[in-house]
Amino acid sequence: MALVLLLVTALAIVIFKGPRTSAGKNAASPTASASPSPSPSGPPLASLNTPELPSIAPTQAGPSGGPAVVPPAPVGEPSVVVSGQITIPAGMSLHADSKYKTVGDAGLGDFGDFMVTNDFEDQPGVFTGAQGDLAPSKSASWNECRQAKGFGAVLTAADLKPGTTLCGITHEGHVVGITVLGAKADSRRHLTSVSIRYTTWSSE
Repeated sequence: MALVLLLVTALAIVIFKGPRTSAGKNAASPTASASPSPSPSGPPLASLNTPELPSIAPTQAGPSGGPAVVPPAPVGEPSVVVSGQITIPAGMSLHADSKYKTVGDAGLGDFGDFMVTNDFEDQPGVFTGAQGDLAPSKSASWNECRQAKGFGAVLTAADLKPGTTLCGITHEGHVVGITVLGAKADSRRHLTSVSIRYTTWSSE
């Protein structure tokens, strides 16, 4: 009886567990992770070397966006004939070519280059050209005066403020740079004298 009971028990155990299969074993094993995709193979790409472009200096646009206006190149300054300060009274003129800074009677037309005229009837005295000529200018430099325009200037006492600059041409053709130092007028505000600093350059 004990032997029968033992056989029944063993059979029950076999039926309960069932046969071991490979599927069960595979089901129990963890799922393998997917392999990462291989990176593309091949030689590394060469770096691009962009050549440096030469820098270009900015240009100033001309009027209405046109081509840039290029100022004239400075020209070497010639030698100085005479330079100094002087006061020209009414009725007198300056001989700007003379190294002696000569002022004489404006009535001698062949003598002076720039003069202060006498009052004449209702016309007040003015500073203007005699045998020479005057023009307004931005400065009294050689480069400014060698290309000055607008000659024939006639200046009253009100025009001759200290620091005013003029350019001149003498009767010998020399270029002159003039800076007004001051002017005097009478009670009617008519010009009686003008004081200037001037430089006359050689025409060579």
